[in-house]
Amino acid sequence: MMAGYTGNCGGGGKVATLMQSPAADGLFHRAIMMSGSGLQGSRPRVDREIALSMLRYLHMDSIDELQKDPLKDFIAATNAAFKETEGKKESVLDALRFELTPNDTYKGEAILVGLREHAKQIPLMIGNVFAEFNMRAVMPNKRHASESEIHAYLSEIFEEATDRIIEEFKKAYPQKSLGDLGALDHIFRPPTIALADLRAKDHCSNTYVHMNAFEAPQDDGLPIWHCGDLDFLFHSAELSPIHQIPGYTSEFQEKVFTGFMTFAKTGNPNNELIPNWPEYKMGSEYTMMFDKTIEPRLDYDRELMADVAKYRHHDTLIDF
Repeated sequence: MMAGYTGNCGGGGKVATLMQSPAADGLFHRAIMMSGSGLQGSRPRVDREIALSMLRYLHMDSIDELQKDPLKDFIAATNAAFKETEGKKESVLDALRFELTPNDTYKGEAILVGLREHAKQIPLMIGNVFAEFNMRAVMPNKRHASESEIHAYLSEIFEEATDRIIEEFKKAYPQKSLGDLGALDHIFRPPTIALADLRAKDHCSNTYVHMNAFEAPQDDGLPIWHCGDLDFLFHSAELSPIHQIPGYTSEFQEKVFTGFMTFAKTGNPNNELIPNWPEYKMGSEYTMMFDKTIEPRLDYDRELMADVAKYRHHDTLIDF
């Protein structure tokens, strides 16, 4: 039996899938989803066209034949298929859909069909990082730009909602530079909140939510990017030059690492290195913020996420 199962990005989606799969019951009794939780929505029409395009490229009649094909041919077929169906993607988020067709093996995505009873009993740690795929939208020279320059930059993104979103961001992330607002994730945080809310409404115990908002010193301050938190999880930040902040990185890493390892061992991340990390419950929707100050924040960004998603849903920052 595995003590816990951890996944990042697609791995996080696979953790969510296993929790909705009866055949996986008993294989693990704790779960961690990092930047990949509950990405709701499917694109079965496009997925099917991609699969058929790959088979045509390889002159095959069935998916089973793919298992016998050399990897290099599979990669070439994948690239050709995505190029052929490129114009059929509804948005840039299509590439991040993890949902599978529900059947006897897989009951469907929890946000869409509800949690399985067994999944409700599995302690879950769920969260993501500040910038994810939007890290390229950090305002250049953000720490030295004037207020009017920052406002003009953000207005290109958030248009008439700029002033409202700025005020919401200041309340949600008081330790961040306003120039970071353009890079704020809008892909993973909303479904993280949705899945945590679902567990809270179903009175699931041992749900813990986190946000990693580490900022690397490069480029006038670079908010943490997709999978950038893995160095801390694996206690290997000293091997990453971009993460180095003398007198800070090692301590930050120890707190993140210990919280995750404690959860994997006990189903509860609380330990002597961090402040009390409350469970996520209805009326007590806490997220543990890992930033310059590590502290639990109560339902701190719900309105901000709703507003940001309206203006970032159709952007083109992610380039697949």
